Amino acid sequence: MNDQFLKSINFRSGVITYNDFDIDPLIPLIEQEFSLKEDILQVDYGPYLLDLGWNPDCNVKGKFVVRLIHNYDWQNPIQRFEAKDLATLKERLQEVIDHAEALLSRAHA
Repeated sequence: MNDQFLKSINFRSGVITYNDFDIDPLIPLIEQEFSLKEDILQVDYGPYLLDLGWNPDCNVKGKFVVRLIHNYDWQNPIQRFEAKDLATLKERLQEVIDHAEALLSRAHA
């Protein structure tokens, strides 16, 4: 499993509960279609869940989808972002992580 990309992301208080991220940043995505899965990564932030997947599954014409879910309400994500490349994905992940942390700090204030 290639974790070079994930190591570059600070998940802060989040706990990775599911990790099937095996995308190599040095290889074009078009050559890694079987790594472009619907379920790639989940990070637990208490009542919030960061969910990362690729849609449609194993289709190089798809996109990464990053969602922040509250209390397992998958139909109504708090945030939803899309990305076509790893650089944009990293930015979107950081936005969702920052938002989850802000929500947590407000809840504990």
